[in-house]
Amino acid sequence: MKNIHTVLGAGQVAKATVTSLQARGLTVRVVHRSGNFPQQAGVEVVAADVNNLTQLTTAFKDSAVVYMCAMPAYHRWAQEFDVMMANVLAACQANGSNLVFADNLYMYQESPNAALMETTPQHPITKKGVVRARIAKKVLDANHNSGIKTAIARASDFVGPGINNAMLGERFFPQLIAGKTVQWFGKTDVLHSYTYVPDFANALVELGVDGQGWGEAWHVPTCVTCTANEIALQVGLLVNKPAKIAPTGKWVLRLVGIFMPAAKEMIEMLPHFVTPYVVDSSKWLSRMQTKATPWDAALRSTVASFGQQ
Repeated sequence: MKNIHTVLGAGQVAKATVTSLQARGLTVRVVHRSGNFPQQAGVEVVAADVNNLTQLTTAFKDSAVVYMCAMPAYHRWAQEFDVMMANVLAACQANGSNLVFADNLYMYQESPNAALMETTPQHPITKKGVVRARIAKKVLDANHNSGIKTAIARASDFVGPGINNAMLGERFFPQLIAGKTVQWFGKTDVLHSYTYVPDFANALVELGVDGQGWGEAWHVPTCVTCTANEIALQVGLLVNKPAKIAPTGKWVLRLVGIFMPAAKEMIEMLPHFVTPYVVDSSKWLSRMQTKATPWDAALRSTVASFGQQ
């Protein structure tokens, strides 16, 4: 009998998804290449390489639902993501396991002139956007063609405790907490939506457990839509430090990219941060239960986590 909820990956989204599944009292398995995952009561950890279909198929045994929270290195999407997803879908099909895919918004047009909805045209011009559009199509096609159920949850840029590699991450909060100037990629005065990672995890689990959204893509609730200037000011007030933030451009990322390939890969995503990037979650809110954590609570929790580092 398939009663295991399997989380693929070991990053912050995977960890939050495990927490959300545990809160529902479900049997949880984590699959990760190294098998290196925090030991927790009631959580089975299995080592399997997502690029090895045989290993992955064995790791998914008895899984009712697989939560795909893994992805290649940021600069390796074009080379690795298709094979990774093909293996995940094949392993799910072999085990009769349903799939929930943790996705982002890169497949839409790069500088939207209106809030992003699930019906927004998919006209990506970036390499990563093209990959995401192609992967998402494979996931939804599988819902109709492979005998398993699939659903996609899409989040905007992340914020939350432990979220380091993000715009609102280790290059943002520690600087403000220390009273230093944040170097912001893009414009500091344009609106941008952010997703609180625990909310994203709860949405993934709702899709997998309650089963009301199979065969569709969903924009999960965002916890805030505001400018970088506004968030910096709010953080400054919380930590009693001046809010100092300055826009930066491509040249900084090119320089850093000499040593960090992921930084160089961010250059093509610049349009997301120089024009308003607002996410519409009305479809989700009209049919699902998970709500966004109030921004004040999400911000306080995030600031506290960085202050403890």
